[in-house]
Parts: sequence; C-alpha cells; structure tokens
Amino acid sequence: MTNENINLEELYREYFSKVYNFFFYRLLHKENAEDLTERTFLKIAEHLHTYDPEKSKPGTWIWQISKNTLVDFYRTERTTVPLDGKSKDVEKIFSVSFEEQYAQIIKPERRALYAALFKLPERDRTLVCYKYLMGLNYHEIAVKFQMNESTLASALLRARSKLREELDRHGD
Repeated sequence: MTNENINLEELYREYFSKVYNFFFYRLLHKENAEDLTERTFLKIAEHLHTYDPEKSKPGTWIWQISKNTLVDFYRTERTTVPLDGKSKDVEKIFSVSFEEQYAQIIKPERRALYAALFKLPERDRTLVCYKYLMGLNYHEIAVKFQMNESTLASALLRARSKLREELDRHGD
C-alpha cells in the first residue's frame, strides 16, 4: 500500500470512533476527547504524505499520532491551583466533574461501565481501552507497554476481573 492508496476519508471512517474512545476513556471528559480527536485527524491530514507503509500499518501510525496528541495535551493543559484557594478561577479549573460527565450518559449499561472504568487504576483502564475499545491485538498492546504477551494476558485478565467486580458491585 502506497500513500496514493491511502484515503483520508476511509481512515476517518475506520478509526474515528476508536480514536475518540481512546481519548474519552483516558480523560473521562467528552469535550476534551472531541477536541483531541479533531486535532489527531488534522495531524493525520497534514502529515499523510509522510506516512511510510513500509514502516508500519496505518493503524499503528494513527495510534502513535493519537498518543503524541495526548502527551501534548497533558503537557500544555496543566493547570495550577493556588495554594491559598482564593483565586476566583479555581471553580473553572474543576468545572467539569466526573458526576457531570456521568449524568450525560443516558444508557444505564454505559453509565455502569463508565463508573467502573473510572474506578480502575490508570494502567488497567488503558489496557481495557486498548484491547476492547480500540481493538488492538495482544502483540500491539505488549509492544506499547514493553511487556511480553503472556504478562499482558495476565494483566488484562486481572483488569477484566476488577472491571467485572466493579460492575457486579453496582449492578450491571
């Protein structure tokens, strides 16, 4: 597959929901997930001519751009809270809470999943996101986490177990 064979519209259709879910389940914030998804696809469009199919599959390339976009977001969106707590902008810093996001989810099963994912440690949430929301295979995830596939399988099994416990605890 050469760059001429890559259609941006097809990439968008195939990867949009996966990229959005990646951001949403990492940030647990709808507006930021939408913004980062948009930024990611803009970067893809701007740099499509640099994609080398000999080096990686389109999906791998897109995930790397997504990951870099998230790192950039974390780096540039750091907020500081004054220690004295007297700033009038403190409320704005924490303006979108978990509860607000949770309330926006209509389907009960999605709400339960969202709440359970929120309670998982970051690493477990990321593993679940990569495997079940983005559809990456064990090898791709193992490379990202720099671990062997059997260790990854065990970690995913534990993460799924924790997720199941959380869902059972709150009635899925």
